[in-house]
Amino acid sequence: MVNIGIIGMGRIGKVHTESILTGIKSACVLAAADPFMTEETAEWAKSSGIENVYDDYRKIINDKRIDAVLICSSTDTHTPVSLEAINAGKHVFCEKPIDHDLDKINEVINALKNSPCKYQVGFNRRFDHNFRAVKRAVDEGKIGDVHIVKITSRDPEPPPPAYIKYPAAFFWI
Repeated sequence: MVNIGIIGMGRIGKVHTESILTGIKSACVLAAADPFMTEETAEWAKSSGIENVYDDYRKIINDKRIDAVLICSSTDTHTPVSLEAINAGKHVFCEKPIDHDLDKINEVINALKNSPCKYQVGFNRRFDHNFRAVKRAVDEGKIGDVHIVKITSRDPEPPPPAYIKYPAAFFWI
């Protein structure tokens, strides 16, 4: 059994939590944290079987029972939370992107070099058959010498109005 902590309980944190709870029998979500934890979200988490609900993600990082964390917080927190999780020996699933700054991304990569921790970045198009077809066409020389790739995609539905309550770059560490 892999014990998991979810850091960031906004829209995407809830999506990942539900996916784990309904689809991964070998995983248990022990804790959820969000600095903007509302009573409604805390109640949702507890009614989903999550025993610990916090407004401080460090309680998850410092919990020896937790093997892995999902970082679903705002992008500007991904690098510092990733580094803390790696230093604590936690495996990490981090929502994309790791950071907007290449030097900070390299900090995470360097922290992983001598670590036993596994690290995955959530890129939902990784296994998309259309992306595979484009890659295959490039590999086979059918497209030519690629210099820039621009990708635009949309969620299947817009986020709820409450999603825009806080700015996307809100830094909560």
